[in-house]
Amino acid sequence: MENNMIKKTKFFVSIMKEKIWLEQMALEGYKLIKMTMGMRYTFEKIEPTRLIYEIDRFNLPKNPTLREIKSKHDSIAMAEEMGWRIALHDEDLNYYLCKEYVEGDINELYNDQESRQIHAEKYRKRYTSIGKDMLKLIIFLNAMLIFVGIVEMFDIDKVGSAYTWLVVGCTIFSVIMAIAYNKVGELYYKEFMMTEEDWIEKNDYLNNNSKKVTKFIFRSSTLQRFLEKEGEKGWYPQKLSLIKYTFVKNDSGRYQYIMDSKHLTNKRLKAIGSSKIKDLKDLGGMGNDWQVQSVDDAEKLGWEFVCAVQNQSILYRAPKTNMIEPLNPNGKMSFVGLLSFKVSLLVVASGGTGFVIGFIWKMLSR
Repeated sequence: MENNMIKKTKFFVSIMKEKIWLEQMALEGYKLIKMTMGMRYTFEKIEPTRLIYEIDRFNLPKNPTLREIKSKHDSIAMAEEMGWRIALHDEDLNYYLCKEYVEGDINELYNDQESRQIHAEKYRKRYTSIGKDMLKLIIFLNAMLIFVGIVEMFDIDKVGSAYTWLVVGCTIFSVIMAIAYNKVGELYYKEFMMTEEDWIEKNDYLNNNSKKVTKFIFRSSTLQRFLEKEGEKGWYPQKLSLIKYTFVKNDSGRYQYIMDSKHLTNKRLKAIGSSKIKDLKDLGGMGNDWQVQSVDDAEKLGWEFVCAVQNQSILYRAPKTNMIEPLNPNGKMSFVGLLSFKVSLLVVASGGTGFVIGFIWKMLSR
């Protein structure tokens, strides 16, 4: 390796983290010149410089229009007028654009809400389409495996348990990958809708004032005790997902926590003689009617909103020193309820597919 070149291997899920790392490398005197397989970075030694990076896609749909064919050229030409240059693109055709930071100048390629929306939608569509392809792969693989099972019926032992495990393994893997790609698409969408400064402030990425804990908690009471113990150490929840909990460092004091759900919200409405919140078309819980009602009920009693969890529940907190009235005196959530509708549907579909395949196999093997 030449003295003025270094190579580093890193894998990023967050594009914003990748951008910040590349910019930090430039401050240390290294400019990105090559990338391999999306994780092997080659840098050239330069004078320490404040560079800024943007990452974009210019891939075409299956049947592009003339406007779509010309869009890449027009987009790059516009970026070049603003001082940006293409550093490289990777095997997935993510283009890395770079320019020197200029004080008082526009140092963002996407510097308004409309351009951020277009940029964010590109990445969300890219990864959600891969997720859909993975679900199609499940159908294809299971169809092929059923065919193999029928062909090999004359010798059941030859297929046997190996066949069954292959079906189950392929289905589980494809479902996991489909969920993962959808999650990545949503992550990129949220990141690209923010400025770098807003993202850093929200995540405390450079200040080491945040942490993530991987933990599966089933019961709400266990979650409340866990959050209270973390609070005693100065860590307070910012975001909850299926198995990951994001905390920020603070000296806010000690808090008590409660969770609310659509079921409990409707229970409160029924108790005061009001109509339940019910929308038969809102299968995924994407409507915000019950959440608005829940927040309104909680704030009237002095509870503070912390975060919503997968459209299924809302976490609130209040100082432990306050004599605060409970939000749901006649009941509480027994379980955390972190599974979203999409995840639940995929789990059920996967299990149902396995059951059908197993049933057909058993019938054919008699």
